[in-house]
Amino acid sequence: MPELNQKIIAFCEANADKQVGSGQCAALAEHALREAGAKPRHEFAAPLPDLGEDDYVWGQLLQPTDPVLPGDILQFRDVELKFRFPNGSSYTQTFSHHTAVVYRVHAPGVFTIVQQNVGGPGRTAEQKKLVQAGMIDVRAMTRGTIWAYRPVAK
Repeated sequence: MPELNQKIIAFCEANADKQVGSGQCAALAEHALREAGAKPRHEFAAPLPDLGEDDYVWGQLLQPTDPVLPGDILQFRDVELKFRFPNGSSYTQTFSHHTAVVYRVHAPGVFTIVQQNVGGPGRTAEQKKLVQAGMIDVRAMTRGTIWAYRPVAK
């Protein structure tokens, strides 16, 4: 794993269950990059012409065939993930505009991510702003785009 990625993971671990910056999802990635000595997102031009102003670029854009590593950053736009279970039930997860850090790779497309500004019913606004881990399986994506970025040194 690249050294910058290791530093980003260490930052996320040190801030588990804490609020980083404003508590918004992008604040976690911004602070982790800064602490790791990586270029911040405002130093990157959008690599694709169809990216919107708020489709953040966090480093080197990974190609679909590139492996995603712990410490890489995911940017979500209008993503819907649908999970169907053997008993016939299903679960849908959506991310209209979201940023997360890959914490662990379980299989291609299956990650533990760390993020903030997330949480389901029953969680207070303050609880949602804490750094928390969650599982994601991007192979279940039915719509939207997820860009994966590798941090770049200053």
